Amino acid sequence: MDIDDPHPNKSDWPSRKHDRDSVRLLQNLWKDCPVDDSHIEIGGTTPNIDGYIDILDAGAEITATITLQVKHLTYPPQEEVVFYDIPQEIVGYAKRIKTEVVLLVVCDTNNGTFYWKYIDENYIKDFCNASDHLQKKVRYYFKPCEYADGTNIHEVIAQWKRLYDAKKDSIVDRKLEAERLCVVQKKAFGTVKTNFGVIADTHIHREVTETLFNWIIQNGRDKTALLIGDAGAGKSVVIKDLIDRLDENGIKCLCIKADYLMNDDPLQTLSRELLFDSLSILSKGQDIFVLVIDQIDALSQYITKDRKQINNLLSTIASVKDFSNIRVVISCRKYDAKFDPALRQLESTKVFTIGSLSDSETRSVVDKLEPDLWNRLDPQTRMLIHNAQLLNVFCQIYKPRIKSVDCSRFLGRKHQLLYHI
Repeated sequence: MDIDDPHPNKSDWPSRKHDRDSVRLLQNLWKDCPVDDSHIEIGGTTPNIDGYIDILDAGAEITATITLQVKHLTYPPQEEVVFYDIPQEIVGYAKRIKTEVVLLVVCDTNNGTFYWKYIDENYIKDFCNASDHLQKKVRYYFKPCEYADGTNIHEVIAQWKRLYDAKKDSIVDRKLEAERLCVVQKKAFGTVKTNFGVIADTHIHREVTETLFNWIIQNGRDKTALLIGDAGAGKSVVIKDLIDRLDENGIKCLCIKADYLMNDDPLQTLSRELLFDSLSILSKGQDIFVLVIDQIDALSQYITKDRKQINNLLSTIASVKDFSNIRVVISCRKYDAKFDPALRQLESTKVFTIGSLSDSETRSVVDKLEPDLWNRLDPQTRMLIHNAQLLNVFCQIYKPRIKSVDCSRFLGRKHQLLYHI
């Protein structure tokens, strides 16, 4: 630090000390209760919360999980009136993660007590009505029943357990809706053909599929991956292969084929709330959960003027920061990822690239149409069918027993169409 600096850096030690003392107070108060608090962190690393506690039964089995944000009491009690300015961050967290019981716990370390507020849906509405875009906090006055000390801590923990049971019952219908969404969206990938033309056993396993899978299971700092490539490079096939790979390894995923969201069918409309709820419900209890979005470029400004769907998807992708166990994989054409203003924000994610097929990959397919066909192709046709989609077209139009094969003019027109659709 520069000693001549008129504005020296202010230490955050007092705040961290308050956080530490508050957590220690809680641990001391419920030390004889059936509570596992090993997941509470001082100044937790998960945004907007400080971790969670598990409530156990007599056999040490987990019966409830309660998410906490722990704060120290800013203003001392005055004539039994206790209040705290609740920040919008924890309210936003509870609004997004509807499957969790989220509590704000405010500790009075001077008196060995704490106050708590359940951030339920009713309070979220009250908070939104009381605040505006400029106001980041709303003052809340604690009720007598939202007080805890050494004399009533067992009853408070029991009450939290009842809140958890009520929450669990309330999301049954939401869970069914989320599971239904998962099944319906996954069916769209059944239209993705992995063989070329009608030739059996011509599926090409691309190396980038395994790279993406390894990225997912390594559980690193990056939460979002972008698979980019030219039109027709085979991104959808890679995504389908990745989904199959996840299924084989018991990793749950929500798969969305964005090109199916372009019509006006309300059944294909994915609201922001439905996406948030589904992610929260489906990922709960999973070590790793994956949100897969294929062909997000189908919603780019160059194809549709309706920005509602793409905004809903991008908002959902941004919300993943609230889920430590969720990874996102998105496929997109290189052009749209670079030039669409909305999609350009994805450039800061982990990027994987799919290129053209190699000579050996292309030849392995072509020679199944007819032995030694590869050597009879003109150079221009050979070059064009390194694109996976054009290779598929070639396999569909090829007629056998032709001495020399020149499909370059036809494939060239198809190649132009790929970049103008």
